[in-house]
Amino acid sequence: MTRLFSGVALVVFGAIVATCMQRKDSKMLELPADIKEYLSAGDGLGRKAAEANHPGLQKKLESAETRAAILKYLASDDPWHESNPGIVINALGLIQKGASASEIPLVRPLVLHPEGMVRLGAYDFLFAVYYPAGDRASMINLLQSMLLDSHDMVRSQAAQYVKGLKVPAELKPFLERWIKLAPARGWQKQESFELIERLLKP
Repeated sequence: MTRLFSGVALVVFGAIVATCMQRKDSKMLELPADIKEYLSAGDGLGRKAAEANHPGLQKKLESAETRAAILKYLASDDPWHESNPGIVINALGLIQKGASASEIPLVRPLVLHPEGMVRLGAYDFLFAVYYPAGDRASMINLLQSMLLDSHDMVRSQAAQYVKGLKVPAELKPFLERWIKLAPARGWQKQESFELIERLLKP
């Protein structure tokens, strides 16, 4: 019994040490307190409150140093262990303006994140790079991935992008196949299905 207790104690102690080490290495901890407060805000009102609490915060949020720190955070393991995905979503939203091709490798892995809204933020970031650049092939590939996402909000956003692009001819065969196979995935009563159905109507 004593040996069993000692073994359990060691496992628990090891978990505590690992957690402490993870916190110590956290890229989130490297961000200034006012930036962390802004990213942790639950909604627009919370972010406005953070700006009111910290004069000059808006200018700081737009700085190259803050952008680099947030990209470092997003490229780390932190977003994958974050208990509050809203922080990751806010971080992605903050850097969407001014998104550049050189930043894609840091953000692209987040399209595999388990949280649908985080994936959507990563997809939106990528689209913010491809669309202004007129990179049609990358946009088509991105939209196909979004339309196959398990989260209806991601698929619906893809449909909105397709609508804005006037249903590219090279995407139409994919959409026609998608609308036939969607019911088998249980998507026929969801918003994305309705949007794609409308787009394919003559």
